[in-house]
Amino acid sequence: MKLDMEEKRFCYIPPRVNLKRFDYLHYVRKQDEGAYTYVSHADYYILLRACSRVAQVETRCMHIGVLSFERRLAWLEKRIDHCLHLTPIVSCDYCTDMVPENTTDAETIVEESIGLSNLNI
Repeated sequence: MKLDMEEKRFCYIPPRVNLKRFDYLHYVRKQDEGAYTYVSHADYYILLRACSRVAQVETRCMHIGVLSFERRLAWLEKRIDHCLHLTPIVSCDYCTDMVPENTTDAETIVEESIGLSNLNI
């Protein structure tokens, strides 16, 4: 396995023992003697090689595509998390759920809570 990895310019990394993060693994490529050397774990390389054979592309090209895809996924997850925890800075009269205190009629309360009285219908 290591010889096959070295032929394709991949550098072997031993398996991780103590997991510190359960996030994406960010593999990098280093330029060595004018050519890129790719660093990866053996199990990732086996999966990458199988997928590249099915897609009929070179393993290194598949790896570059996976790196780009993982980077975009991480960016999307970060933006989604940011948007989910975002609170609006400016609130308008239509965004509030407050009902006027001096009304008792149920129909008036519903109309005022959703702002129907301000519409030109």
